[in-house]
Amino acid sequence: MSKRMIQKDYLEIFGIAIVGGLLLSTRSFSIGEFKSIVSYLLVMHCSVLGLLISYQNHKELLEIYNNPPKILNNNRHEALDKLVKN
Repeated sequence: MSKRMIQKDYLEIFGIAIVGGLLLSTRSFSIGEFKSIVSYLLVMHCSVLGLLISYQNHKELLEIYNNPPKILNNNRHEALDKLVKN
């Protein structure tokens, strides 16, 4: 994932947080409503970060699988040959 895409996602997250803050300041909320909105924004933020991390890991693993190092490349072909022969 490129640095620009990550920055874009962070901008979206902070935009949502700012909008939530503006909503809180324009309307009187009780403490319970405030806690629920803050916890919702926090869970959403962590979920997006988790998705970004898992996507980055998946992308790196896929790249290693498609372009393995030379040491692994020979072993992979040998293993495939053994499977085909059996």
